[in-house]
Amino acid sequence: MSKFGDSLASRLGHITGNAFGYGVFGEAGADRRRYSINQEAKADAIREREASRAKIEQDNYINSIDAAVLRNVDAVISQEFSDNPDEVVKQLMGLIVQVKANSFKAFNKEEKVRTKYTYAVVSKMEQGVNWLEYIDPMNPRLSYITWQYLKAKWRRVFSIRIGFSDDSKAVVWALVALAFVFGIIGIMAYKENGGEILPWIILALGVILLLFLLKYIILGIFLWVHKLKRNRTYRLMLMSAETATPKREKEKPNPSEVEAEPVAEVIKTPVNDIVNDEVVKKSYMESAYDLLWNEFGASHPILKRGYKVAINDEQKDILILGFNPRLIGNSKSSTFRFPDVEHPYPYLVRHMLVSDQNDLMGRSTYLDMFGFKEPNHEVAMQNIICNPKVFGYVAAQVALTQDVIEDVIRPKLIVILDQDIWAFFGKVKGLTWMGYSFKAVGDVNGYELCEITGFSKAKDRISQDSRLASTLVGTKVLFTDGKHVSKFPKPEDIIKYIS
Repeated sequence: MSKFGDSLASRLGHITGNAFGYGVFGEAGADRRRYSINQEAKADAIREREASRAKIEQDNYINSIDAAVLRNVDAVISQEFSDNPDEVVKQLMGLIVQVKANSFKAFNKEEKVRTKYTYAVVSKMEQGVNWLEYIDPMNPRLSYITWQYLKAKWRRVFSIRIGFSDDSKAVVWALVALAFVFGIIGIMAYKENGGEILPWIILALGVILLLFLLKYIILGIFLWVHKLKRNRTYRLMLMSAETATPKREKEKPNPSEVEAEPVAEVIKTPVNDIVNDEVVKKSYMESAYDLLWNEFGASHPILKRGYKVAINDEQKDILILGFNPRLIGNSKSSTFRFPDVEHPYPYLVRHMLVSDQNDLMGRSTYLDMFGFKEPNHEVAMQNIICNPKVFGYVAAQVALTQDVIEDVIRPKLIVILDQDIWAFFGKVKGLTWMGYSFKAVGDVNGYELCEITGFSKAKDRISQDSRLASTLVGTKVLFTDGKHVSKFPKPEDIIKYIS
């Protein structure tokens, strides 16, 4: 028989045997390969059903967690901070604990859902920190709470979301160890080529140390930027609070009731009945500051140091206006007279007024916008000017300073030595305070020179009920920032505006 015939006979016998065996013995007698395929198909179907069931159960589990997390998120969002700083501190300390106890990791669906709560807590911390800075910027716990908030922001921004381990710290340590090993290999290779190994070891250790310190360096930068933004924001916000604060007319002393040493004769000037005699004049100014400190002196530790004020009792053509006395000295209230000044760089004041060709000291005087004693300007801004607890003092002090300038000094030129004074003159948009209106008339070494044209039409001007017109109309005001001392005007610049 040919090969084709043998093959056909063998195949027919195989088919016949399979058919007979399947009919008699069922699947057990069928072709083993076919049986195996059927079993695998059944197993695949079972596994698919189990996987589908597990996926449904997992989705239900994730959905239940998501619902619980959203309820907790709503609870965090709806939490209201108290007006009591101590209660706010307690609330923020609780939020800090919650942030530390929860993770920002999101390696799977469940962790992604759970991080919603952590993100909500950090956002609530930010709101609480801003609120505490507003109601109590001097709270002793504020620095710690702000630091913890910035650390939480660090974790949120720089948390490792993808890695070979569920523990991000393990990934970091693995990367550090890997870098260390490669560094050692590189150093040894460099050594074999005859190079000095010690500098490279020091460099490698320095890089490793820098990696460890990088977190705190960036956090320190965050804290510095945060303080700058906070100081600027609350400076403008709290200054503008005058628009919502009822105006308070400060209590002025009556010069006729002030006890003074006997003098030969008292001559009154037509301006607010202010007397012309030096002894009575000094007592009048000191009495005005005494009244101010009797009311507000106990409201803040800085104000408890007392005041220091430049005595002005006559008209001067030039007024050098500083921010506040920077020298603390003792706690006793004190006075001084120009040419003494309580400016950080008193020689600069003299440099503006005296040259080889001109001496303007006799036509000049000095005054500080505020009388409290604090050497650090940022501390003064944060603790007094931007502190709502002593806002009454700030408003009363500005009104008193305006009275001295308008009624006593009546200068032809005012040189402002600090940019933070601009707002009190009404030069910053949205802030009124003394409420002057200006027109630009030029510049001196890049600093804007303006002329007072009267009071603005703003309804929130200090002393608007008692001072209807300004005696400073026509007075020039030079707005310097107090930073670029090389641009300060010289006598030759000043004399043109007081002739």
